[in-house]
Amino acid sequence: MGRLFSRIGPFAKLGSVAKKNKIGAALLALTLSQSLSLTKPTYAQAPPTPLKAGYSADLLGKESLSAASRHFQDDLDGKDRNGAAFALGIGRFLMAVEGLGQDLYKYGFKPVRRIAFMSLVIGVNPNPRTITYKEFRLSIERFLSRLGHSLQALELIDGDVKVRLHFGKVRLDLNGDGVRERNETLYRVYSRLMRQEESRLEASAEQFEIAFDRADVHWLKGYCHLLSGICESLLAYDSSSSFALAAPIFFSNSQLPTAQFGEPDIFDFVGLVHTISWPLMTQESNLVIQDKALSACPVPPKAADFFSPSARSVSLNFVPVGGAERLRSAHSHFLTVVKESRLTWKYSREEVDDDCEWLPNPKQTGVIPGVRVTEEMINTWMSIMSEGESLLLGEKLIPFWRDFKGQSKGAFRGEAQTGYGINLKRFFLEPRKFDLVLWVQGSDAVPYIEHGRLSRGRQWRTWLSEFGPNFPGFAAWFN
Repeated sequence: MGRLFSRIGPFAKLGSVAKKNKIGAALLALTLSQSLSLTKPTYAQAPPTPLKAGYSADLLGKESLSAASRHFQDDLDGKDRNGAAFALGIGRFLMAVEGLGQDLYKYGFKPVRRIAFMSLVIGVNPNPRTITYKEFRLSIERFLSRLGHSLQALELIDGDVKVRLHFGKVRLDLNGDGVRERNETLYRVYSRLMRQEESRLEASAEQFEIAFDRADVHWLKGYCHLLSGICESLLAYDSSSSFALAAPIFFSNSQLPTAQFGEPDIFDFVGLVHTISWPLMTQESNLVIQDKALSACPVPPKAADFFSPSARSVSLNFVPVGGAERLRSAHSHFLTVVKESRLTWKYSREEVDDDCEWLPNPKQTGVIPGVRVTEEMINTWMSIMSEGESLLLGEKLIPFWRDFKGQSKGAFRGEAQTGYGINLKRFFLEPRKFDLVLWVQGSDAVPYIEHGRLSRGRQWRTWLSEFGPNFPGFAAWFN
């Protein structure tokens, strides 16, 4: 992703940053870095129109995310149900990101070398709460639950839709103080990341507009499923052994013995690798959240049901779930990402307008200056999605990286069409304890080794060459 931004002048510095961050802040940095520019957006060159069609989601920049979402909720019974549902889905996705930022701030996420930039996004909490492994897992649970709420709204959309949003004006309450301060607008967060004068970006942020359409619905759904799959995978294992070592590195008030050490170094890395021997979680309590901000009940047909008195109270419901169930869920999420990606580019290719496009087809001009999408790039991306689907379905195998039953390492380099490899589907559906060292060594991979068609490394190299060194950035953008 960093290499993509290095091609776009003002994003050069963000490139080395964006490729190292994690779930919530990564999405925020990705969206900002692709959205805001010191130069005038390409779409601004088009002749102005008296009235722009589409449902306005600009309330996200004027009120709190929860208040704006309630407004969109009320509009579900209005004339533009699809537009209201899409705006609600966007609002809830931003609430998931905001909630994750608040959790990081609450527990005193601290700047560490290589990811110190995150303190610029969420700030440094002078009075953090003590984080425990239980609280760490609950933070992931909350993020996962809120992603589900976004998906509930997006599932209501049936047919064409257009939602207009001045994205840089959106404000997030990242420190959880209940106040959406001026310095918490997305363009100001971006300016801090880029170490630019905020006044230089404000004018661009005021004008920057995205017209989200039907293709973008499936793009956002795909991202929700991707992040949900990652969360389910993390929650499937008991990683408390790694948490005991890693928590003092990333949080300022962990009260663990290793908190007495200085700045993290190679010794911490060696120790962390050693601790990644995670058993599957036994049946545990899966947190299902209902809170005032999200009103987490399933989306009903009628908007009035959404904020009924019973939905306004805060409650925590626990549903039994184990690690194996979570990995099955993760597998389903990842397969759905492929489905949503296909629909994204199907609808993008069918578009004939050219209106502030987030995901432009080859005949359109996108809102990201200087970046063009070609037909060859879309075709290559679809081939990559198909190959990923074949791996998830067990139709193709990941080549084993060691000599095995007479098979040389050449299979891993992409020199063989058939041979011994890892069945990724069985990894998710027949899970075992995950030990990183033994997986690299090969012993823990043996139960999943089969003989069959291999996903060839040579083919992957051909596909990646279509995007050049910018592939990580395009992959994060294309989804």
